[in-house]
Amino acid sequence: MQRTGFTTTIPLEVLIAAGRKPVDLNNVFITGGRSCQQVEDAELAGFPRNVCGWIKGIYAAIRESAIGEVIAVTEGDCSYTKALMEVLFLEGIKVVPFAYPHDRDAASLKAEIEKLMRHFAVEWDGVNRAKERLDQIRRKIREIDRLTW
Repeated sequence: MQRTGFTTTIPLEVLIAAGRKPVDLNNVFITGGRSCQQVEDAELAGFPRNVCGWIKGIYAAIRESAIGEVIAVTEGDCSYTKALMEVLFLEGIKVVPFAYPHDRDAASLKAEIEKLMRHFAVEWDGVNRAKERLDQIRRKIREIDRLTW
């Protein structure tokens, strides 16, 4: 199963429908036990010291994890994501942009999701089936969360 990284929350249903393994790069960075070293590695690779530490950590996590494709959220997240996209592209990593509309317009969001769907060659029926499976998991997680409180 091909792994596809992502920089922040995305419609996972699209990746699941496409048979991809979603990789949350934030979690890879922060739970890997080497976050400080990863930030330093990104700086050695050319990222300036004043660039967001998360972007540098995500960059290093991508490199260390051999992720070949990344969905980068370009709107509604860190402004340095666009610079990260450029660096990854220059290094031969496939970058797929995804933007949350500033105006929160439903039609604009649907268009962004459908652009993502076209990239991964999936249709709404497959995405909706993936959503149903994920919703079952999400309900169990909500119950676990409720029981812990």
